[in-house]
Parts: sequence; C-alpha cells; structure tokens
Amino acid sequence: MTIESLVSRMIAGSDEELVDKLVAIARVRTVAKSERIITAGDVQTQANLLVSGGMRSFFIDHEDREVTDCLMLDVGSPAMPSARFDVPSPTTVEALFDSVLLSFDLARFLAILNTSLPLALACIRMLQDAWTMHWEVKEVVSQMRADERYRWFCEKYPGRISQIPNRYIASYLGMSPITLSRIRSAERQG
Repeated sequence: MTIESLVSRMIAGSDEELVDKLVAIARVRTVAKSERIITAGDVQTQANLLVSGGMRSFFIDHEDREVTDCLMLDVGSPAMPSARFDVPSPTTVEALFDSVLLSFDLARFLAILNTSLPLALACIRMLQDAWTMHWEVKEVVSQMRADERYRWFCEKYPGRISQIPNRYIASYLGMSPITLSRIRSAERQG
C-alpha cells in the first residue's frame, strides 16, 4: 500500500490537494514489538495512525504498577497518548506486536490542520471515535462483573485474547492477572 493510498483511506478521502499536502509530511514507520513511540513526560513530535499491528497506552499508578488505559488495534486508530499536543504526554505508548504506523511531523501536520476544514473534520471524527471507545471501556469496567468484562473483551477484540499478554488485558479490564487467568481457565473448562 502506498503512502498516498493510506492517507486517502485514513484521513483525506478524495480531496487530492489535502492528500498531496499530507503525503509530503508523511512516512511509513515500522515499530518493533515492545518499542515505545512516546514515553510519559515527553512532548509529542509525531502524529501516528495505526496501519497494522497493535499498540497500547499505559501509565504508572500510585502503587508503581502499569495501568493499560487504551488498546489501539484497529486500522486507522490514532496511536497517540492524548489530543493535547502542547503538554507532556500523560502516558507511554508502545507496540504490542510488530506494527506499522503512518507518521506525520506534528508541527507540519498542525499547520495543515489549521487551514484545512476537511482535515479538521477528520480529526474531530477520530477524537469522537476515541472518546466513544474510552467511555465504553469505562462503562464495562465500572458496571460489569469480571467474567462479563472478559467476554466483552473477547467479543470486542476477536482473537486478541491469545495475542496480548494477560497482564495488559487484566489491567485494561480493571482486574488482577490472577482473576483473568481463573476466568480464562473456567471458560475453557465450561
């Protein structure tokens, strides 16, 4: 897939002028499993969209534990820690698997964003999708029993339960890895 086709498919649609502007500042970037694309406390310099693979965002809680707050597994997902570009990142973003990103120089991307209604609308749509996903996870974690959260995860992310380490999934679902292991064992037996 070419950079032009990725930009067109993920952001710009058939707006050829916008595609050309974005292609000029884009690159396809390969990220190895466990590689961090940004660390908490750093300021973002890239805007990234997932082409393939998967990423996770996490922070360290008051007990010095990693808390996975976001999984980016769908093509086109923003692989960024925050919509705020002018402050240090609140989270670390790392690859769950070998992944491919469509990356844009952030300063140049923002310059185009400030003059392009189609790009602004595409970014608003991405933000709305991310907000909806985060709200769904909050509802699941706060309103479902642990076994229901596990089943929700399996339905939401088919096949990913065996690909992502238990500790990341457990953290994402607001349970301990031991609880997740027990639920998985019970599901396999029952």
